[in-house]
Amino acid sequence: MPERKTYLYRLHVEYPPGSDELEWEPPGWRDNPEHWDTDPETGAPEPRWFSWPTVRLYLSQTAAKRRADLLRSYGATVTVERSQPIVWDQPKSPSRPPSTEETNQ
Repeated sequence: MPERKTYLYRLHVEYPPGSDELEWEPPGWRDNPEHWDTDPETGAPEPRWFSWPTVRLYLSQTAAKRRADLLRSYGATVTVERSQPIVWDQPKSPSRPPSTEETNQ
């Protein structure tokens, strides 16, 4: 059976204009209840602070596409890039521990 090839996937991200400003939020951020928390002191609902995800390397194409879709929903332009096949060095034959007979000689 041929060996399955392994790849890494990375995201090339172009952020929307103004998104590097401290108070910037994606359009509709405050309208989505998933982006709200409860203030622990007052119990009042408050929107979560937005920050761009920083992880851009993925071990599966599915995970890379999922994150790309999320970033696109925030207004970014995203390209998923695949590496060349990862080539691992062949493992060396494990050295075996000496047998009892060998250690008693």
